Amino acid sequence: MKLDSTNFYDNVSQGECLVKFYANWCGPCKAYAPTFEEFAQENSEIKCFSVDCEVAQEITDDFDVKSIPVTIFFLNGAEVARKPGKLTKEQLLSMVSNKLPEEDF
Repeated sequence: MKLDSTNFYDNVSQGECLVKFYANWCGPCKAYAPTFEEFAQENSEIKCFSVDCEVAQEITDDFDVKSIPVTIFFLNGAEVARKPGKLTKEQLLSMVSNKLPEEDF
């Protein structure tokens, strides 16, 4: 599901959420998309969302996203971990399993 400034905070405020920030012109973002989607399908207990940085500039600014792709893990609305780049399903699972800041995994 794609999020923008009208629905972002409502969707990430409860539970475990992974949010992928991307842009349509970004090659690594395009390469990462199938992995992120596959992870979302295999882990339905974790809400997985995407934010197009070009469309949702306000959200991108709020979370100081400087490079893409970047994936942020939210727990009950709070940012818990952030990992830049094209991630593997194992790295995504590690983000949500550890529930620790990225330097700890």
